[in-house]
Amino acid sequence: MDRRTRTGALRFVCAAALAALPRHAAAQLTLEQVGALFTAGVRIDAVISTLRTKCLAFRLGPDEEQALAGRGASSRDLAQLRRVCVAGMPPAASESAPAPVPAALPAEPEFVPDTTWQPVRVLEADTVSDAVRHERTRSRLLDEGARAFHAGELDAAFRAWDELLAVDPTAVALLINRAVAEDAAGRGSAAVATFRRLYEAAPTAGLPADSAATLKAQGLAGMLWAAGRLGERGDRAGQKAALRQVLEIDDGNAFALGSLPALAYSGHEWTELLPLLDRLDALYPLDYDQRMMRYAAYRALGEAGGSDPAGAAGYRDQAARAVAAANALPLRLRHLRFEQAGDTATVRGELAAGSLPPGATLVVELTYTDPRGVVARQTVSLSAPSPGASVPFSASLVSAAPTGFRYRVLQAGQL
Repeated sequence: MDRRTRTGALRFVCAAALAALPRHAAAQLTLEQVGALFTAGVRIDAVISTLRTKCLAFRLGPDEEQALAGRGASSRDLAQLRRVCVAGMPPAASESAPAPVPAALPAEPEFVPDTTWQPVRVLEADTVSDAVRHERTRSRLLDEGARAFHAGELDAAFRAWDELLAVDPTAVALLINRAVAEDAAGRGSAAVATFRRLYEAAPTAGLPADSAATLKAQGLAGMLWAAGRLGERGDRAGQKAALRQVLEIDDGNAFALGSLPALAYSGHEWTELLPLLDRLDALYPLDYDQRMMRYAAYRALGEAGGSDPAGAAGYRDQAARAVAAANALPLRLRHLRFEQAGDTATVRGELAAGSLPPGATLVVELTYTDPRGVVARQTVSLSAPSPGASVPFSASLVSAAPTGFRYRVLQAGQL
């Protein structure tokens, strides 16, 4: 993996390295823990932020500075570290000895927003050695994975990360690193599988609820991103397979529902397109373009009838019915797209005249969904524009994070 590829794949390393700090972190960070942050490529400002409510468990002497320099710390980094508090330890204290564990830490440390941190409890004497061994195993595996990753040895990095997850499932954010690296190496389908693994593992990883929900959403978004990357490489079959996986866990996902018919239509895969359109007609009953896509599919099948005149005639009849159904729509909602910005979800498109007279109203109920089901419902009144005219359409939902929508017609009236 070349330097440019590694740079792109490292976008998520900082968050994952911070998330990989020990779950039961002591109030002082050891030399190994600080070194692991530098090895993972975490910038000095993030390291200092991590230390804001902690102290170093070691004195920063020449030997320690040399060790950190070997892990990637610059002279500027070391100068800033010298200003960090040092826990009260006797000069002769062994570096291998565990730092004392306090009775409690603040409930929400500022330096780790979305990580595995939890308040520390006092350990019984007979469990201290187990905790120390666990921490050292974590540090070793994190270091092995980071070194292999930087060297472009992806399989070795993945093995270390898998071992780390077996030791501590709360390090599940490392799957983001793995998926991005797999995509950068041209393993698009593997990236989809890894993002799905993140989606499925996050809820049972022992994380705080908000952190688990965030990682689960990142898993689903990552599957869609990886599907798009497969399409960019021309792997239509892989892209469609990825989108179908998305629908397996989120059957109302707007992006997947819109992308699969578009792929089938552009590839003239008419028999694959028709059942997809059946589903879309049920979800978006006023969509004019869907019905014209159905017309195109039946017309193409009819023209290809060849040796089956009766079958070809049946397709041509279906094509005529599709056009009639499109022209009979009371209003036409066209080019609908689903957008998310911050905590606001918006359905945006175009409202065009249909069979209703100008000024007549149509009331529709929008239903927003996510993988769990219905998120919210919203009623919208549509006013018919003049014949041949169209107006922008939009409806927004605030303080929710749906992944899809559908709508149904409630009633029609006259102004």
